[in-house]
Amino acid sequence: MRLLSATFISVSALALATPAAARDEAFEVWLNPSIGTDLDGDTAIEIETAQRFRFASESRVDTDFFCGWLKQDVAHNVTLAGALEYRINDGGSKKVRTMQQLSTTYGILKTKSATPF
Repeated sequence: MRLLSATFISVSALALATPAAARDEAFEVWLNPSIGTDLDGDTAIEIETAQRFRFASESRVDTDFFCGWLKQDVAHNVTLAGALEYRINDGGSKKVRTMQQLSTTYGILKTKSATPF
């Protein structure tokens, strides 16, 4: 874990798999600033926010969320994290949820398994 990290912009374009003759060409733009700091050698906190912009004409609403993470290294290259998230969907849908996440790294390969509960 880094002493102080900040991620300012993450942009992803999404072109999904093409079953038979159909094609989904959905496009999303994400802004994902976050800041975090280590509490000790194995424990860190992070505050994250994201804005996901989508095309309303495709019946896919924009989403904003704010999330506070507590992360714990549980083994070499393995991190377990828990979070409290507040999510706002365009059109008034709001929810608060807790999440857990298990992350691993192997060189340039990274895996992540997240589950809201």
